Amino acid sequence: VTKGRPEARITLTYPVLESSWMVVFLVSGAGKRDMLDGILSGRITDVPAARLKPQGQLLWFADRAAAGSWAG
Repeated sequence: VTKGRPEARITLTYPVLESSWMVVFLVSGAGKRDMLDGILSGRITDVPAARLKPQGQLLWFADRAAAGSWAG
């Protein structure tokens, strides 16, 4: 248990995540729209989610509010 937070946490390093055959991000809410757009368009590269390059698939699941112009 971390200080001030009741939930248990597990930390995974880049080598562990990048050795995965599938990495999935779940993004929700309009407050995440600018960040998601920046990562998917390549404008934002200095955050962990943008730097992750797994061996397998990298999937993004986003609701319409977060997806913005990326929503089909």
